[in-house]
Amino acid sequence: MDILSYDKNISNASNGAWYDVHVTTDTHSNSRKKIIFSILLLLAMFIVGVTGFKLISTERTVGEAIWVTVNILTTVGAINLELSPNEQIWASMLMVLGVLTVFYVGGNLVAFIVDGELRHMFGRRHLEKQISHLKNHVIVCGFGRMGEALCDRLHEQGHSFVVIDPDGDTKDRADAKGYLVIQGDAMVEQTLNEAQVHRAIGLSTCLHSDADNVFVTLTARELNEDLIIIARSENKETETKLKRAGVSRVICTPEHSANKAMQMLMHPAVEELVELAVSGDDLEVTKAQLVQLPKACGKTLRELALPKITGHIVVAMVKPDGSRTFNPPPDTQLLAGDELIVIGPIGGTTKLFDAFGVEGVHLV
Repeated sequence: MDILSYDKNISNASNGAWYDVHVTTDTHSNSRKKIIFSILLLLAMFIVGVTGFKLISTERTVGEAIWVTVNILTTVGAINLELSPNEQIWASMLMVLGVLTVFYVGGNLVAFIVDGELRHMFGRRHLEKQISHLKNHVIVCGFGRMGEALCDRLHEQGHSFVVIDPDGDTKDRADAKGYLVIQGDAMVEQTLNEAQVHRAIGLSTCLHSDADNVFVTLTARELNEDLIIIARSENKETETKLKRAGVSRVICTPEHSANKAMQMLMHPAVEELVELAVSGDDLEVTKAQLVQLPKACGKTLRELALPKITGHIVVAMVKPDGSRTFNPPPDTQLLAGDELIVIGPIGGTTKLFDAFGVEGVHLV
């Protein structure tokens, strides 16, 4: 399996996740405006009511005017003060306007609450439905700087993925980019199951704590033995623990950065080729297992004729014992346990499996 060449049959979240979950954003904004307007209207009615009673009867204290106005606007009716004829007329007007205002404010408030709850409920259900249909996708645990950069690259290349992060603000940031995101703890089996870990091709744990990355690896490996797990590590000493936990590759941030800088300085041509292959703009690098290519087993590389059929060339062969042969000769015979590392133009991987694979089996 190779994380650079998995099946892209599931569309990315940007094809609808953000729009569907937030399709009523404008409606919700209008509801908020109505609530604000309702509060201001109610406050204006209160000020007008108090001012009216004070102007009609100068003998009224401010406290009495407030008491009468509040009782009228709240429809409580507990007025124990004697009102003059003019005050009774003013009170009648306030009663009518007050009842209409209270009903208006109450209706907007109920609509705002119900709309928000329903929108959240249906948005969440739609998100869960999208995630439940994921297959051959990548799970990104942690949406920090590394996790976000990885998601951006996956999104650019059209790969399907889902983010897991416990932080609400971080979740909102990923959600705003249109990424499928689960707010939860990646170290919990239930969260990984919700992310369809049993159908995922790979998982990248980019949490800040090395201990957390080890625990995520242990949990994910137990749930999916074939999962490609890439883990971030800040300390070189953690690399051994991560490999024991079942990680496929470890990215030790300081060491990786140093190695990349050295590669750029000492072998710029190689680094340019690797970068070109990784970017996926023109080239793709694939590790193809021969068990997935039964029609190629027993053949030699010359008989396989990959350059003619797929445009790819075999740059290395990996034996079951882990030994590697770079640029294997044309007479090399291919066996079921071997793996081929090939490089070539985009689309060659599909041709490879169409020619030598089993119908319905794709590279994952």
